[in-house]
Amino acid sequence: MNKQHTLKKEIFFEGVGLHTGKKVTMTVKPAGENSGISFKRIDIPDAPEWKVSSESLHAKNTAGRCTIIGKEGASVQTIEHVLAALSAMRVDNASVEVNGPEVPGMDGSAFPFVTAIQKTGISEQDSLRRHIVLKKPVMVREGNASISIYPSEEFKITYVLDYDHDQLRSQVVNFTPNESVFIDELAAARTFCLKHEAEALKQAGFGKGADYQNTLVMDETGPIENVLRLDNECARHKVVDLIGDLSFLGAPVKGHVFAIRSGHYLNGLLVKEISAQFKNSSL
Repeated sequence: MNKQHTLKKEIFFEGVGLHTGKKVTMTVKPAGENSGISFKRIDIPDAPEWKVSSESLHAKNTAGRCTIIGKEGASVQTIEHVLAALSAMRVDNASVEVNGPEVPGMDGSAFPFVTAIQKTGISEQDSLRRHIVLKKPVMVREGNASISIYPSEEFKITYVLDYDHDQLRSQVVNFTPNESVFIDELAAARTFCLKHEAEALKQAGFGKGADYQNTLVMDETGPIENVLRLDNECARHKVVDLIGDLSFLGAPVKGHVFAIRSGHYLNGLLVKEISAQFKNSSL
């Protein structure tokens, strides 16, 4: 369990990007120990590649609807679900090759990525896993949203989802998201938005590949043309997003995360704050 892992063989995915609406293929390949996770755009000149780290977290992440790696004009977006699956399944080293600006959205959850990793299997490598061990709390906030992490012997997440919406008030979930918990309790939770947000999101350039099957569009009675897979599915999906975003720390973190109404933007701020303090040897 303390050794690094990679995939036994490469895995191929194809589909449509949830936000760009573009058809795309993605191949997740094994990688050598201490390589980390990287994303490579094979459809543009020189095939730029970025290792998942706090430095490669794209500033456009502040849009808040997805997580992006790269830079202006060359990036890969909506990578949080595949990152969450790789993290939960203990894949430390992998190279992700994409032939477009976004990974396949699949069914809007991490479940297709998890099942593919399960089918392919993982291989133990020689090097030991590095962990980020906190010595003091770290907190970031904006408005009525906040996220903090406290020292702990294991990785835990407590998430509070509280929207001004009848279906999304005071959803509170607690997880110690090890591999089995992630598979059974989190992976199938799908991305979501509110009904009144849907058109505004498309006008802003998001959700072009979204539909009522791969996205839970919530009205006053629940998801439109769909049913929930899990109790508190929306809060569970926020946990999935958080696990994926924390991959930008570059190593598993030991700590108890408390998140209230947080999303990708605050998740990214927390990553950058932890990374800065860790480099200064204050954690």
